[in-house]
Amino acid sequence: MEVLRLETLTKLARGLLAAEVDQELAEITADLEQRPGLKKPRKLVIEIQLTPVPDEDNPDALKSTATQFSVQKTLPKKVMKRSLRYIPKSRGLGFETDTDSIDHHPEQPVLGFEDDEESDD
Repeated sequence: MEVLRLETLTKLARGLLAAEVDQELAEITADLEQRPGLKKPRKLVIEIQLTPVPDEDNPDALKSTATQFSVQKTLPKKVMKRSLRYIPKSRGLGFETDTDSIDHHPEQPVLGFEDDEESDD
């Protein structure tokens, strides 16, 4: 029997909680490496919920707790941006399919990922 403490969390459920934290930290680190210019923070939250379960014979005494662990990461969003031209005859939006790979003009808009500066996530 282990007492729930910070140092024993790694033993919980045969290390599954610790493995989940390690995996989320690895994904955050990869995002930091891929987008070092994005100054928004990355966040990792470890939440522990403890709900009392009273003793059936003595409702004023604690028998156990229903415990829930969660690990959640928050990364800044990636957004795809592209200008599309309105085509009145078709009443639709148009784009040239070859312009994403061929540079016809230096100011040509291309489809690509940009960091969402407006996002709070």
